[in-house]
Amino acid sequence: MRGLSIIDVDHKAIDRLNAEALNLDGTLKVMPSEFYQQFRQDDLCGFCMFNGFYCLPTIELLDYIHRLIAEVSPTRSAIEIGSGNGVLGRGLGIPCTDNLMQTRPEIIEHYARVGQPVIKYGEHVEELDALKAIHVYTPDVVVAAWVTHTYDPKDHARGGNMYGVDEKLLLSKIKRYVFVGNMTTHELKPLLTIPHREIRGDFLFSRGRVPEDNVLLVWDGGLA
Repeated sequence: MRGLSIIDVDHKAIDRLNAEALNLDGTLKVMPSEFYQQFRQDDLCGFCMFNGFYCLPTIELLDYIHRLIAEVSPTRSAIEIGSGNGVLGRGLGIPCTDNLMQTRPEIIEHYARVGQPVIKYGEHVEELDALKAIHVYTPDVVVAAWVTHTYDPKDHARGGNMYGVDEKLLLSKIKRYVFVGNMTTHELKPLLTIPHREIRGDFLFSRGRVPEDNVLLVWDGGLA
């Protein structure tokens, strides 16, 4: 796997992660933070890249997001977009949606060329793009992890993806947007130009090469 060529992976650590953090069917568990704190970041990166994971949800992360949802929505009106394997949304007990981009032949071919597996979508993840999901569920809060923004040819330097999410339009339709990401990986996200909160802590784990930049970003709607 080419992406691992620059990572010093301890295969015994990978074996332990596979044995303890995965269910028998290969789906990811929600683990306590103290579990992932035992591993080097290179090994967490390798574990994620071997399995097509981006965010590693923890019990403490779910607790924090629960509080962020409750602050603006006592009825817990929330959904997850870009759910991928759906572990985060399932742990939160909210609908999980995704446009299933990585089932497209051209995307599968791209990932094969770079030597990385595509996402294994959760069986409970509903095929809806972000804006359609908001139309269907009318949530107060949208949660996302490692979602890519829409590519804008007028702002080429910020990158993005033609299948990505128009997060500014999304924010105008909801009360709060909660994003789990990494400030190194997502430093060019257009939404960062809008006032937001950045929350960091030892409960955040991902495939990001700079673990200190793992972050929980919070935007309140109506500011876009």
